Amino acid sequence: MLKPILIWFFRIVGVVMVANGLWMLADALHWFYNIPAGVTDSGHPNGHFIRDVGLVYVIFGVASTWSSFALVERRPVFLCVAAFMIGHAVAHVAEILVGTLPPSHWLLDLPAVLAPGALFAVFVYPRAWRWLVREGRIV
Repeated sequence: MLKPILIWFFRIVGVVMVANGLWMLADALHWFYNIPAGVTDSGHPNGHFIRDVGLVYVIFGVASTWSSFALVERRPVFLCVAAFMIGHAVAHVAEILVGTLPPSHWLLDLPAVLAPGALFAVFVYPRAWRWLVREGRIV
């Protein structure tokens, strides 16, 4: 029962990443001021940089969704997505710890950055990966 939930998690994360990236590409400043994630705490907006990161979100979102349909064959793609998700989460933790972002970001970042990064990190480990893709249909 848990495996199908995890597969759907990877798919949903991918779709949300694509949607977020498209919003960033379509209207960078609107995204910056209106996404409920406290990005205004990070400083002034830079439209060019926001669009660059938006493209990254679209690419990794497509990769997350695509790899979830054939995890065994697409492990390298999954690992690239995991690297982004883990790195993004670690960067947020570091910025909170050094005071670049306020402590309120522990809660703000938990659902969309920290928890997904941690879950992707689990499946970087070969033993967890083998459990996830072991025999049988994984949806």
